[in-house]
Amino acid sequence: MRNFERDISDLADESGLITRRKLITYLARLFPEDSEQRLDWRINSLKKIGLLSSAGRGIYRIENLAVSDLKIDGMKGSFLRLSDIREPSELTSVSGTAQSLEKMGMISRVAKGVFSTEVKPTYLPSISAELKDLWISLAEEFPYLGLCLTDTYWINSFISQQAAGRRFVIETEKGTEESVFDFLSLSYDSVLLKPSERDMRLYGSGLPELLIVKNLVTQSPITSVDDVPISSLEKILVDVFCDEQVYDYIQGDMTVELFEEAFERFAIDQSVLRRYASRRGRWRRIRKFVTDNIGEVWVF
Repeated sequence: MRNFERDISDLADESGLITRRKLITYLARLFPEDSEQRLDWRINSLKKIGLLSSAGRGIYRIENLAVSDLKIDGMKGSFLRLSDIREPSELTSVSGTAQSLEKMGMISRVAKGVFSTEVKPTYLPSISAELKDLWISLAEEFPYLGLCLTDTYWINSFISQQAAGRRFVIETEKGTEESVFDFLSLSYDSVLLKPSERDMRLYGSGLPELLIVKNLVTQSPITSVDDVPISSLEKILVDVFCDEQVYDYIQGDMTVELFEEAFERFAIDQSVLRRYASRRGRWRRIRKFVTDNIGEVWVF
C-alpha cells in the first residue's frame, strides 16, 4: 500500500514545491500504461480538487494532504459513491480522480464504485517454505492447471485460540481433483480428497499436517504472493463460513473473531466478497452474520 505523504516528502522540497517532471515520473510509476497526456490530465484533476496548485511554469505546490479537506464531487462524509454522480462527464472525471487517489494511497476501494477515506492495508500473508515447495511441485507436474493454495496457519493471526495442526488446502479445476490427489499422495502421508465431515473426523483430526484437495469454484478471488496463487482474504472469509468440514476447528465465537479482525485490520473489497459468496450460495447468510455480530459495515 502506497503512502502519498511519505512518497511526496521524497519528491518535494522543504517548501512543498515539486517539478512537473518529478510529478510525471511519480505518476508514471503508478500508471505505467498512461500516456503523458493522460498523466497531465491526472495532474490537472489533482489541482481541481485542491491537492496541488500551480507555483510557476512547470512547478506545483502541495497544498493539502488531508482527504477530508479536498473538494471531491460526490464525497459525503468518509465515503465517495460514484453511483451518486449522475452527469456522465462528471462521473468520468471523478472516477479518474478516485483512481489516482487510490493508487496514491489516499483513499481505498471498499466496493465497486465505492471509496473510503479510511485506508487499510491489503492482506498479503507470508509464504512458508513448505507452501512454496508444495506449489513448485504442483506447478512442475501441472503447468497449465488453474490452482489455488491456502495455508490455514494464516488464520492463526486473526484468532486467539490457535490451531494445533496445519492444513494446506489445494483447490484445482473441476475434474482434475483426483489427478492432483494421486500426485500428492506419492509425496505426502496425509492427503484427503474432497473430505466429508465424517472423513475429517476419522482421518483428518489431530494430524500435525494435512493436505486437502478440493474443487476450485470458478471465478474465485485469487491473489499471488511470491508467484504462488493463494486465496484472497475475501475468499478465506467465505470459505471458512462455507467449508465447515475443512475449517471444523473454527466455530462460533472464533468465526466472529476472525471476521471482526479481518474487517478491522485489512481492506475488504465488499463487492468481491459478495460476488464470491453469491457463487457459493451463502451471501445472504454471511451478510446477516456480519451485521448481527460486527455491525452495519456494508456499503451497499
